[in-house]
Amino acid sequence: MNTANRKEEMDNEDVSLEIDKIVRGFDSDREILPTKMNPYDDAAGIIPRLMRAAGNQVDQCAEPGRGSAMFSRYAIWAATLQGVLKIILVNMEQGSLSDSDKKHLIKVINSLSAFCEVQQLLDPLSEE
Repeated sequence: MNTANRKEEMDNEDVSLEIDKIVRGFDSDREILPTKMNPYDDAAGIIPRLMRAAGNQVDQCAEPGRGSAMFSRYAIWAATLQGVLKIILVNMEQGSLSDSDKKHLIKVINSLSAFCEVQQLLDPLSEE
């Protein structure tokens, strides 16, 4: 194995270790842990942000390099879900859940369903 391959493997291993560290760091059901992402808590942005991310993913699939904003857009969409859910949780803890909170929760769930179906559609290994 040449040095370039070892360097690539080391980089991939380092990335894998960092991903493991991040994911395990968020493995809690006791509290909402802080994230480095900027807060996005507007429920109106949920579907448009997912559509922009998926559009970038389609571009990436069609022509590698074109969908360069894909991952950051998915991160913003996920941060939007997180922000909306945090508000709902605070309202729930205060005993003040509203019809709006229920609608936002349904929108979050449906947005996650849409994400799953988009990923299944775009996954070349998906057997549907």
